[in-house]
Amino acid sequence: MKDHPGLPAHGVTVAQILVTTQTMAPPSVHPDTKETLAWEANPGDIPNIAPAEIECRMGVFAALTVVTQFFPPKGVRHDTVLALYGTLCRVPWIIAQPDRVALVDRLVTMAARTGGRPARPGDEHKAAETFKKLEDGEQIWGVPKLCELIGVPEDVAGKMREWLGLSAGVEDGRTQIVYSEIDDLRVLDETQRVLLTAGAPIFQRAGQLEHVFRLEREEKVVDQNGKVKWSRPAGSLVIKPVGADRLRLYLSESIQYVVPRKGDDGKATLVRIRAPRSVASDFIAMDDAWRLRVLRGIAETPTLREDGSLLVQEGYDEQSRLVLDSKGAQFEAIPENPTKEDAERALRELDKVLAGFPFDGNADGSVPCPSRSVALSLILSSLIVGALPHIPMHLGDAAAPGTGKGLLGDVASIIATGRTASRMAQGRDEAEDEKRLVGAVLQGAPMLMIDNVEQALGGDFLCTIITDGKVQVRVLGQTGQHEVDVRMLIYATGNNVKVRGDMVRRAVKCRMDANCEKPEDRKFDGDLKAYVLKQRGKLVSAALTIVRAFAVAADRQEVLDKLPPYNGFEHWSERVRGSLVWLGEADPCATRDSVRDDDPVTTSLTTLIAAWVGNLKTAKLAEGSNDGWYTTGEICAAANEADPHDRGALVRPALHDALQAIMPRGVTPDGLGRFLSRFVDRIVGDYRLRKRKHPTTREKQYLVEPTTKAEGSTTAGVGLAEGEFNFGLGEKQA
Repeated sequence: MKDHPGLPAHGVTVAQILVTTQTMAPPSVHPDTKETLAWEANPGDIPNIAPAEIECRMGVFAALTVVTQFFPPKGVRHDTVLALYGTLCRVPWIIAQPDRVALVDRLVTMAARTGGRPARPGDEHKAAETFKKLEDGEQIWGVPKLCELIGVPEDVAGKMREWLGLSAGVEDGRTQIVYSEIDDLRVLDETQRVLLTAGAPIFQRAGQLEHVFRLEREEKVVDQNGKVKWSRPAGSLVIKPVGADRLRLYLSESIQYVVPRKGDDGKATLVRIRAPRSVASDFIAMDDAWRLRVLRGIAETPTLREDGSLLVQEGYDEQSRLVLDSKGAQFEAIPENPTKEDAERALRELDKVLAGFPFDGNADGSVPCPSRSVALSLILSSLIVGALPHIPMHLGDAAAPGTGKGLLGDVASIIATGRTASRMAQGRDEAEDEKRLVGAVLQGAPMLMIDNVEQALGGDFLCTIITDGKVQVRVLGQTGQHEVDVRMLIYATGNNVKVRGDMVRRAVKCRMDANCEKPEDRKFDGDLKAYVLKQRGKLVSAALTIVRAFAVAADRQEVLDKLPPYNGFEHWSERVRGSLVWLGEADPCATRDSVRDDDPVTTSLTTLIAAWVGNLKTAKLAEGSNDGWYTTGEICAAANEADPHDRGALVRPALHDALQAIMPRGVTPDGLGRFLSRFVDRIVGDYRLRKRKHPTTREKQYLVEPTTKAEGSTTAGVGLAEGEFNFGLGEKQA
């Protein structure tokens, strides 16, 4: 075999391959050295091998010579080894050998090492496993995939089949389809049936064909200032679209397309062709007729299904519509019917992870408190994302940087995936946040950390992700919008982090307080991330034992009946929240009041209602009564009314300040109307906001109505200029 360093890995021909391959036997004369070749030993000692046997052996040698010369660079070497196993385990001569398993292992090892591929645990000694899969009828890569990976064309693949004694379309179990450009509907229907039967790794989701694979390197997007918008670490399991070119390769793995052609003798024969581009593009276009498996999400550890049953089998699960790919990670066994004692022991394993986190100001993270429960929920929820249609946003909150909120997110992610968390930076506005979130949703990220939040989080799209379980997204390069199933846990961190508006009811908060000026200077024993990675198999089993034990607990319903309802998050309450309370932990929903109190929108509304009560009239809602109703123009006029007795002062400064806090760019009736319309019929403290159209003018008017506790605490109307009033007390301020 001559080495040709300049020979390209792509675009080579059979002739070029054959030119580089020379096999000579004595007494041949070497074309370069002119040396006459001779046997190294006595010819009488050479075994007597039949010509057919020699042909088989030389065929295998020739094929392996091609593989070693074109062995690919880093990135697909492992796949090349697997395809070579699948190829050699189909060779008739090898199958007939009594030591076929050892022979294939030896040949693959030799070819890989000769091709410059260093040995790696898990790559070698797969012959027995491959033979077993072939006997069981499983789909195993063969010559087509091998030639694709080493970068040689189809005609070389045909020559390799000839050398190995493999019949076209037989050696790899592919189905033959006769291609016809005119009979395209038949071809498409047969193509889809083969893909379904073969279990091709293609799925339908969000109006797209998609596949699941791992990132070979970190994905990162930065803005014009070099700030990272979002990032995903190398090795992340992702969902991405299948384009026409990639689909052609998938088709080639399962299907052999042929066309009828007449030979010189006039007889028609079927000639193999590459998967036609038209079939791939037409198949992508027929999204309304797809019958492929529907993909809902991905998992990298055993998990629970929505019904509480365990999912431990690798691959696609029809019931949950999840793909489980653990990348060969080993996990301790999870009991099918664990007891409460099993769950309590499992909780003690998680205690080792949380020790040292200053939840709610406690120096020991093992002290039960609401924030610790949110941290435990983060770990448990990250492992069963696929079973939870709706998961409240988990907030990591602290008074100062370096307290451990980001570390907590990475710990949960390492347990769930073996890697630190995928991160997203908060955008400049809601629209920018939506663009970044769409990318995370489409890639199927089970967990996303929104790191270092500085502005209050909110927005319609974020609320939809959290609550609805489905979102409408616009897919790049396609018209219209497509609905996507969302299985995602969002963890947002920040110093005194806040959410606003409708996000308030969709969040629980883990508060940490190290009780020191510089939390980042604290010293800890050991590396927590390294510990979690090393103990990952045990921690995954512990977390799943907890949720599985509660799923089968006899007193499960009794525990759930005692919990205050958390509407919209029933699945999470039943699986995660309930299991924690069952084990004696605090209710993570006890942190919701803190989330609500920190909401700037709720604060603005509360301040406005208080100023309204102190400066304008309130009244009970009564049919035909105009008492206490104001247009937004009248409210703004009252807020801006100048004090005639004090130049530069206002009659109602509290009302003015309340409106200015809502509309910092300028107080206008339209702006106030947009704000008030979001809270119609909302009860704030002892008052309720009402809205109507004036019976005559049809102008929009608003009323603050006292509830039972606040009845009788009405104040003067807009026209009065007698100074401020205390909130509902009916007295002037001093």
